Amino acid sequence: MLKISYIRQLLNIMEDVNQTSPESFILLGLSNVPHLQAIFFLVFFMIYTMTLSGNLLLIIVVRLNPKLQTPMYFFLSNLSFIDICFSSTIVPKILVNTVVMDRSISLLGCAVQMYFHLALGSTECIILAVMAYDRNKLNSIEEVNQTSPGRFTPLGLSNVPYLQAICFLVFPMMYIMTLSGNLLVIIMVRINPKLQTPIHDLNVMKVMNQTSPGRFILLGLSNVPFLQSIFFLLFLMMYIMTLSGNLLLIIVVRINPKLQTPMYFFLTNLSILDIGFSSNIVPKILMNTLLMDRSISMLECAVQMYFHLALGSTECIILAVMAYDRFAAICRPLHYNAIMSKKICASLAVGSWCMSFMNSAIHVTFTFHLAYCKSPYIHHFFCEIPLFLRMSCQDTRLNEIGMYVGASIIVMCSFIVTLTSYVHIIYTILKIRSSHGRQKAFSTCASHLTVVILYYGTIMFVYLRPLSTYSPETDKTVSIIYTTVTPMLNPIVYSIRNEKVKNTIKRKKKHETTRSNGKH
Repeated sequence: MLKISYIRQLLNIMEDVNQTSPESFILLGLSNVPHLQAIFFLVFFMIYTMTLSGNLLLIIVVRLNPKLQTPMYFFLSNLSFIDICFSSTIVPKILVNTVVMDRSISLLGCAVQMYFHLALGSTECIILAVMAYDRNKLNSIEEVNQTSPGRFTPLGLSNVPYLQAICFLVFPMMYIMTLSGNLLVIIMVRINPKLQTPIHDLNVMKVMNQTSPGRFILLGLSNVPFLQSIFFLLFLMMYIMTLSGNLLLIIVVRINPKLQTPMYFFLTNLSILDIGFSSNIVPKILMNTLLMDRSISMLECAVQMYFHLALGSTECIILAVMAYDRFAAICRPLHYNAIMSKKICASLAVGSWCMSFMNSAIHVTFTFHLAYCKSPYIHHFFCEIPLFLRMSCQDTRLNEIGMYVGASIIVMCSFIVTLTSYVHIIYTILKIRSSHGRQKAFSTCASHLTVVILYYGTIMFVYLRPLSTYSPETDKTVSIIYTTVTPMLNPIVYSIRNEKVKNTIKRKKKHETTRSNGKH
């Protein structure tokens, strides 16, 4: 199918060429291969967006700050303006040509593009040289003499202006060529089957044939190279957001004495769980999209399954405890300190962790006591109990009953407690006379309930439905939601939108800014 679409596209381009008037030209572009065009479109679009946003931000900052009204920043503003125009002369046409079949350009259009390309490129060359000369005028020897005893000033490669200009041009070019060249090699090897021999031809299936009986193969989300690249970027972004959001929350709670309350104590627990929950699965997904060997040993699989089940179960209970804490604060404010004392909070947290880890140990032990004589291919991106029960060639009825009972006790009971607490909270909110206060409270509850239902709903779908209804693609999609999406959303929904958390971050930033200005 890929070859047919490729041939059709070539025929279309040839037809366009034949129908083009003598005063038009055809830009053949970077590639006629469809999936390569899609990659080039994404790459150039991202680069163009970063170019526009970065340079516009610099121009705005220079305009707004009186301290930056110096020759250096005057030339930097000129450089930013030139970069915006320089990219805008070429990149939009590249993007259009990767999407539209008609790649023709008129003689006038070609002349205008060539004029601005040459003019702006030449201007940038001169501006860069002027900037280098401007920097040289700040005498490096005087800077060395004025430097405090505890600091050093690197003199660089040269103090000669024209040599500095050459270095300024050569090193960025070398760096860009190094990055782009190596990235291009990686992408080309990933997307071109012809370049995947003889090394790459030892792919998943051949590796599987050589895999020892005690190992499994995680087939992952997709075997299509282009989709693998997209999944890699997507999961990497979500993982970074999960880590940064949850770490930020933990730090904010630690540095602000006003946040030493039961609510934020449980939120800190939730953040630790989310970091562990994501870190148990996402790094393995990222590795499997880059490496050809997707095999995983039985021990590694058992460890991943143990922590996945333990941390997931703990999060279910912690979410229920948090909902009950909010119920006590809103519906029983006079008895709140007695209901949620430090001792009770610590007991609830420790009990949640211990109960979940014990439950996980029992289930994982019984799961890996089964014999696996069927295909060692795992149609998933991580090791999960329902899938392993289907892979076993033994009678798994007792394991299934145990899984349903455990999921019912932990997930269903936690969900009922959470739902009941929020029903009472909403009923209490309805009594608020202020429409603004009622609207704000409803907004908070709605966002909390959305994430809670998303998390509980996906887990119940995976663990409480009959194994006979299992569908690899559906289960993989559902698992993504509760393993990567909800850990990323939790710090945003529960904390970043909270005024106390936002005020703490603002005060800390203001304090750091004041301290840095005081040093200068």
